Amino acid sequence: MADFYFQWHLTQRCNFRCQHCYQTGAVGAEMDWAGLKAGADKIGATLSQWKRQGHIALTGGEPLLRPECLDLMDYLGGLGAVESVDLLTNGSLVTDETLARLSRSPKRGRVQVSLDGGSAATHDAVRGPGAFDQALGAIRRLVRAGIPVRVMFTLHRGNVEDLPGLVELGVREGIEGLVVDRLVPMGRGAKLQSLLLEPPELRRTYEYLFMRSEELANAGSSLHIVKLRTLWALIAPDRMSREEDLPLQRQVGAMCSAGAGQLCILEEGSVLPCRRLPITLGNLARDSLFSMFYTAPFLWRLRDRSSIKGRCRTCEYASRCGGCRAMAYALTGDPLEEDPQCWKHASLN
Repeated sequence: MADFYFQWHLTQRCNFRCQHCYQTGAVGAEMDWAGLKAGADKIGATLSQWKRQGHIALTGGEPLLRPECLDLMDYLGGLGAVESVDLLTNGSLVTDETLARLSRSPKRGRVQVSLDGGSAATHDAVRGPGAFDQALGAIRRLVRAGIPVRVMFTLHRGNVEDLPGLVELGVREGIEGLVVDRLVPMGRGAKLQSLLLEPPELRRTYEYLFMRSEELANAGSSLHIVKLRTLWALIAPDRMSREEDLPLQRQVGAMCSAGAGQLCILEEGSVLPCRRLPITLGNLARDSLFSMFYTAPFLWRLRDRSSIKGRCRTCEYASRCGGCRAMAYALTGDPLEEDPQCWKHASLN
């Protein structure tokens, strides 16, 4: 069976107040160390039951605000069914001790650092003065320590023009991957709908990223622009049926994995299909992951392509894209509606 992905939010606390954050700002109860270990054991046992290898990302808020973060990374790395453990951070709290712990942590995967632009002006406009220098400093220290680094870029109208500079920064700094995610207006960012790209703008942006990705791959660059997201299938449909024969850098398009190949865990144990799809399935502390995954009616609706509404249901790429369910939920209130940013749909209106 395919691998399974857990995104585990250890805290909602953060030392930044980013404009587009999907957190509400409210800080809830957090699992203590005993609860974290018990949750990790439950994840490991469920993965073993499923006979699947797990990839776990520890995040927040800012996960390094939890003193237990790196201890949990080590603990998860000791579980046989866990293949890798990533850290998703804003980079501001990466210290020499952090680097040493990451370097020797079993099954440590990559560290993903958020960058909202290729310049301080763009990044700091979202995250605050000095944030860019802190993030870039962390990236450089991680790269020097031999720890693989990815950059997460949240795409919106305020930073789209900075993408070329960010790509060049990635090449120059030895970053291994660039993930471009669309802004989903929820939480603190719920009022930022005006920053969403119009469908034609989004298409041009994806076409540019595809072109640069091909150039980088042909040049043998170590920077990989990740294109395994919804809507990417529309950019290179000729690759959709043979992506298993392609190296990762050239793979394009993927279904939304919410509730199918991934689950999200919040700081107090609530389990969601995706962090940007805030529909609670149960709680890690008291409920069976196996039961939540196989008995939650909403997950079965998500997995049933005939439940998807609008043009996403009848689209020729429905089996390889299906649209972003979180974007549909944020903009229409219905997670089964068609993806409002899809340019294929917009061109038919």
